Amino acid sequence: MKPFYRGEKVTLVGAITQDKVLALMTLDGSLYTAAFKVFIDPFLVPKL
Repeated sequence: MKPFYRGEKVTLVGAITQDKVLALMTLDGSLYTAAFKVFIDPFLVPKL
């Protein structure tokens, strides 16, 4: 059975509460450590 892929891979990383979306980031390709740190420091930490 072939995998079902159409087009490029896009990764979505986010943090939500019951009331709202705190932070959201998309990137092309897979998530890796450096990209996750970019999400945490400038996007998520200021919202906490």
